[in-house]
Amino acid sequence: MDVFILAHGTDSLERQFFQVPVPARVANELFLQGVKKLTLVVDCEPHTARSALEKTVLSGLELTIEQAPAGVALIDHALALARPDASCAIVLDGCLCSKGFYKALLAQAPAAASAHKVVAQGNSELTCAILLGPGGADAVRSNGGADKLSLLVLPGTSVAVSKDSKKEVERFLIDGLRKTIDSDGVIAYYLMRPVTLRATRLLARTPILPNHVTLLSFAIGMTGVGLVAFGDRWLAALGGLLFFVAATTDCIDGEIARLRYKMSYLGGWLDTFTDDIQTSTCILACGYYQSRTGGGEIWLVLGAVAAAAFVLPQLYVYLDIHRRYHSSDTVDFKFAWEKPSPAIAAETRPSLAGVLKYAFKRDFFTFLFALLIALEAQVVLVAVNLAANVTRAVLVGISAAMSERSKECA
Repeated sequence: MDVFILAHGTDSLERQFFQVPVPARVANELFLQGVKKLTLVVDCEPHTARSALEKTVLSGLELTIEQAPAGVALIDHALALARPDASCAIVLDGCLCSKGFYKALLAQAPAAASAHKVVAQGNSELTCAILLGPGGADAVRSNGGADKLSLLVLPGTSVAVSKDSKKEVERFLIDGLRKTIDSDGVIAYYLMRPVTLRATRLLARTPILPNHVTLLSFAIGMTGVGLVAFGDRWLAALGGLLFFVAATTDCIDGEIARLRYKMSYLGGWLDTFTDDIQTSTCILACGYYQSRTGGGEIWLVLGAVAAAAFVLPQLYVYLDIHRRYHSSDTVDFKFAWEKPSPAIAAETRPSLAGVLKYAFKRDFFTFLFALLIALEAQVVLVAVNLAANVTRAVLVGISAAMSERSKECA
């Protein structure tokens, strides 16, 4: 499918939300949905458009800039550039759409010589794109222009972009950062995100980068771990609170990265490593606290075993997700017996391994850590983590053995 983005005037190129121009934001969203090449149609000098966008367009996207001849409408020039034997999507100026809309738009397979005005289900009054089947440009001309085309409604939402719509557009973009409860976890969805999204709305306007937030979160978390290990009951409780605050702050780096398209593979691994260092050292700190407050040296040993049982299988998980998916997100890890297709998995009962994997969501266990430390129940925290981490380590070990055996058989 040929994809075109229209941008009228230099104002359209210079209008930014959270430091990203509107055409660059549209281009990046389409690129993240799998579009490798697209054409930006402008009515200014191409070098002016490129200089306005080059620092905010994601690397890997092949962006061609075409200037419409004087007196020729941008949409007419896009129609002239469209290949007659290919379907075509023309994303109109003056609106931004949700990820779901762009995904649905690119998934369409319009019939030959067909042409549609496309709107989002959440805002049916705002035309967002023109979708053409092979030879559809002639259908637009024969119908007397784009305004008279048949209407196609796709899932998703949209918002009008103008010089007076800054608050509405920013709210739309911030709301687009929300994840589902299944993806985020109950604690993150209802408790963390309402706080972090407000912070992100402020921080995304500044030069602060996602990695800066990751390191700040790590510093807060390790301060909390130190208080848990060496403080009295009340300092330990404060440390548990800081540990949860660090986990909450840690949501902001990903939000800024997605909002300003500052995602990076190394940044993802930095986030993963710092999270797991905080988790393992907090378990060890709780064991040390229990040992020095009368529990005996055995609790330091048990804390160390629980921490090791968390770290060692994680090393295998790191290697597996890097090798299989080139990913830094441990949620992508799949046990050898899990179904590869989400559709198939949805039809079967969740396995014990699958339940345990989602029980390890960071929002839940950091909240649980903070609660148990506040109640001076470090002994419970160490015992629960020892049982859970050893169980998970065994499951990861079995999965690794099954994977190796399947490779040998292949």
